[in-house]
Amino acid sequence: MSKPLIYIDQNIIGLQLQGIISLAKRDDVTWVYSKEHFAEIRRSDEPAKYLDVLDVIDAKLLDLVLDENWKITGEARLNESGTPHQHYDAYIEANRDMDFDDTLFDPFQVWVNGGGDEGPLKDLSEKFAHQILSLTSELPFDTTEMIGKVKSIKPKLDSMIDEMILNGNDIEKTRAAFCSGQLIPDSKLD
Repeated sequence: MSKPLIYIDQNIIGLQLQGIISLAKRDDVTWVYSKEHFAEIRRSDEPAKYLDVLDVIDAKLLDLVLDENWKITGEARLNESGTPHQHYDAYIEANRDMDFDDTLFDPFQVWVNGGGDEGPLKDLSEKFAHQILSLTSELPFDTTEMIGKVKSIKPKLDSMIDEMILNGNDIEKTRAAFCSGQLIPDSKLD
């Protein structure tokens, strides 16, 4: 029988560091983390202490499986080799030459959780378009069609953001809208 996997949220690692909880390596479960942790750890002044927590509890990397077109398949692979430090170093190396703003969607996240103001949220579509165009500018093939698609997304994203602002950012109202599908109608996602 295989051991159950337990995903360790980044906040749990923080609680472990603060001594609020106490996790340890266990024989009956496998603690897992993802590369999403690395984006958050990267913003820390002391990434090693977060990686040490994962290492001490013998956490394993759970990696998304992508198809030949780099699309998520809905499956994940447990990477049992390497340490959190080694995986983090590989992540940093892979992202070193890429000008990627990993805080891009922070205004959206803050708004949905009941905070922030409208200004940064209204700037989101422009920043998103700039980010995509920046990331694809050096591709070795014609990106004209891709640029057109990115430009066509901007008005849709602006419209969705305007609706979010109109609805307000009351956390209870936002949660209810997400659950009912009212916040982002299916027609807006097409």
